[in-house]
Amino acid sequence: MNPLPASRRQGRHHKRRNEIRFDARREAYRVAGVDLTTLDAIDESTALLVLSEIGTDMGPWKTEKHFASWLNLSPNHRISALGAYCRRICGRLGHPKGIIATAHKLACLIYRLLKFGGAYIDKGQDHYEKRYKERVLKNIARRAKEFGYQLVPLVET
Repeated sequence: MNPLPASRRQGRHHKRRNEIRFDARREAYRVAGVDLTTLDAIDESTALLVLSEIGTDMGPWKTEKHFASWLNLSPNHRISALGAYCRRICGRLGHPKGIIATAHKLACLIYRLLKFGGAYIDKGQDHYEKRYKERVLKNIARRAKEFGYQLVPLVET
């Protein structure tokens, strides 16, 4: 049985001069024990690069925040929970700070995968947007209650 799920990256394949000519995904999995390519912004070559730079021992970093501050990563802006997070933070804080915040989140995910093992499952943009909406509504209701008001949902007919 194959421990790696089928790749989600499908489409045209263009030969490149420095293209990796072996199964880099499987080799990265063999070395790390986890599939880093399941993270949206990590492809096979990035996984190998991360593993070559840091190895699999997360001992040098006490927490994921220490690890994240050591890395310099930029996420891919595909449609994913990570991409939705990036767009929301960029809209709120500006593009440079949003990219740094998203890179921090990505670094934390890499740290958790390498430190604790397991698999990463992206629940998708819809799940992220639903949770975000629930948090916003909960915060608005709390603020309204602080001012002596109560939120009542509109009933559509």
